[in-house]
Amino acid sequence: MQESVDFMQRQFVGSSIRPKVAVLAPGDVSFGLARMCEAFSDGAPWKFEVFRSADAALAWLGVTEDLMDKLDQFEKV
Repeated sequence: MQESVDFMQRQFVGSSIRPKVAVLAPGDVSFGLARMCEAFSDGAPWKFEVFRSADAALAWLGVTEDLMDKLDQFEKV
């Protein structure tokens, strides 16, 4: 996990971008592992949060239902 976080951190070296990373982990094991990764990423150049539900993750990312509807229409084209 530490190597994964280190890799992700190297991708943002010198960048002013501070993205949000939402991890969806509904199961107990995946949630625990994702939370460990979240701990390793403390001080990283992104905001990292772990969620058990997609609705909570999308809300934290600021994705609205309107945007999701537009994406659904885009995929059908």
